[in-house]
Amino acid sequence: MKDEKIKTHFILGTAGHVDHGKTALIKALSGIDCDTHPEEKIRGITINLGFAHIDFPSGISIGIVDVPGHKDFINTMISGACGIDFVMLVIAADSGVMPQTLEHLHIMQMFGIKSGIVVVTKADLADEEMLMIVEEDINELLKNTFLQDCPVFKVSSKTGEGIGELRDYLSQLNLAGTGGSEDGAFRMFIDRIFSVSGFGTVVTGSVLSGSLKVEDKIYLQPGEKELRVKRLEKHGKEVQEVSAGNRAAINLSGLKKEEFRRGMVLCDRIINPTQMIDARIKIISNSKKINLWSNVIFLSGTYESQARVHLIDADNLKCGESALAQIHLDQLFIARAGDKFIIRNSSGDMTLGGGEIIDPHPLHHRRRTEKLVSQLKSISGGRLTEVIAAEVRKNRLPVTLECIVLNLNIPLSEITDFFAGTLPDDITYYNSQEDDTVYLMSSDLVNRVKQRIIKSIENYHKRNPLDEEGKTFEELMGVFGVNRNPSVEGFMKCLLDNMIKDDMLKKSADTWIVKTHTVKLTDEDKKHIKFVEVFHKNYAMNTPLMSELIPKAYKFGITEEKLNQIILYLVRQGRLYNIDNNYLCKDIVDNCRKILLEFLIDDNGITVAQFRDLVKGNRKICLLLLAQYDREGIIFRDGDLRFLTDKGRNWYKQRYEEFVTKSVF
Repeated sequence: MKDEKIKTHFILGTAGHVDHGKTALIKALSGIDCDTHPEEKIRGITINLGFAHIDFPSGISIGIVDVPGHKDFINTMISGACGIDFVMLVIAADSGVMPQTLEHLHIMQMFGIKSGIVVVTKADLADEEMLMIVEEDINELLKNTFLQDCPVFKVSSKTGEGIGELRDYLSQLNLAGTGGSEDGAFRMFIDRIFSVSGFGTVVTGSVLSGSLKVEDKIYLQPGEKELRVKRLEKHGKEVQEVSAGNRAAINLSGLKKEEFRRGMVLCDRIINPTQMIDARIKIISNSKKINLWSNVIFLSGTYESQARVHLIDADNLKCGESALAQIHLDQLFIARAGDKFIIRNSSGDMTLGGGEIIDPHPLHHRRRTEKLVSQLKSISGGRLTEVIAAEVRKNRLPVTLECIVLNLNIPLSEITDFFAGTLPDDITYYNSQEDDTVYLMSSDLVNRVKQRIIKSIENYHKRNPLDEEGKTFEELMGVFGVNRNPSVEGFMKCLLDNMIKDDMLKKSADTWIVKTHTVKLTDEDKKHIKFVEVFHKNYAMNTPLMSELIPKAYKFGITEEKLNQIILYLVRQGRLYNIDNNYLCKDIVDNCRKILLEFLIDDNGITVAQFRDLVKGNRKICLLLLAQYDREGIIFRDGDLRFLTDKGRNWYKQRYEEFVTKSVF
């Protein structure tokens, strides 16, 4: 297990009912007024998200998100909760627990926040008896929540009571292991967009994961628009890098302000958008239940969309109940597994519940089978091997482990040491010996591919019973149709090697044949082969014509299909040369090669006409022969002349004494 890294910078969010003093508390702690809009000043409540920061001498750096407490601005509050590491639940001493206090607490719990405190504000407006009543209400409120047994501070932003103690506590916070990872993909929901004179477009947000540097490339998604980072700020100061847990302002080049909108995401890599997710949801509302199909408003970060919830392992959900569900979204969403979300009723005036995404790119679940429910429960349980298996099952083609790691945003180092031995039985993996790449595919699909390969080769053997060889790699890749990519090719190489080890196939030259394939020549086969070979020899220095061979072969009892098999057999045996679909006898090609090399060995050049006179052949056969020798690399052409290459010279020296001239003229 990795050592937990102590976070020195994190994001603190406020929560609580409207007018309970959240903004005043932040100002007392940081000196920054989060109510920056005129309407907020007039109405005395926070409408938009506000931001502040505190940098302590201890090295702790806190970015503060001030969220609105009014019920009309719950959606804004939810966008502010995105990326929060630590929450201050604010409850006014003169009012106590109120409706939005409970709703905010539920939302923070749904977002998976693990740490926080309660701050009782306006302590100067309550007597001891009232404070005791408020404390009892708070204890009851916090039972069985992440804030149970958390510290409770009583403060007054007006008089300064308790502010010093609260600051001291925050300056020593130890939030080891919370928040997003700095090692993953950079991702940040955009919550504000504005233009700055002399700089251009600036966007702000809470960094969810990864890190980003000045001059890095960044993608605005959905849309895959590539931008460049011109300048970065953290807590109002220019920096060279921001990372998970920072409130960041990013100055970007490449787009106008009008092309940005809330809900978009900045990523350091392209992440495919989705409009369908698998998730586990929980209902928190006492006044509303979720049916098998329900219309809701879906919120995650600054993203908001109308959605339909389809329950997978339940027919309906009431308060306190949870279930697996597939959620269909109206708008494109950049989601990752583990993201938290909130669902509200379709009119947007009630928070129903929330949950966690377990698969951001699932297949469409048209039927609620037991197998599906079992697999989704395994994924939602968080077992890494089950999550990997789910990614594999969704693909009809093989995928690499690196591709899956990218989709899941999990460091490769976390899974390479243990995943293979614990994968479910329905997943097959191969580890390439060439480059150590791991390929994965559904076992059922692997077996189907194997059967298609065997059937393809067996059909070839039936059509070519005289051929000792089989199908080439390129021909076998045809079983994948047009779906060819480097991952498919790498997987195919591993699969063919595996099929050889399992005695299903064997290699013959550069082709694959079924294990049991052998060529058995009958007496009739031998007679037919001799007939075809003699036909080509008898043509001597003229080019054999298929138009003459076919009728003669037919009279000899050889069909055209059988003739093609015999010619292929003779070519594979090396007894005929296939030169641009013209077939020449081996003895003729070999003897003419010897004559040519003997002529060129003294650095002579030779024209086609000279070669024709040298070997006493017609122009067509001489052009075919020279084309063959060009391909062999023993001669090269310069204008109208051919000359000997170094390879041709070595060929001549190594074989000259072995040449035995056999006249075929």
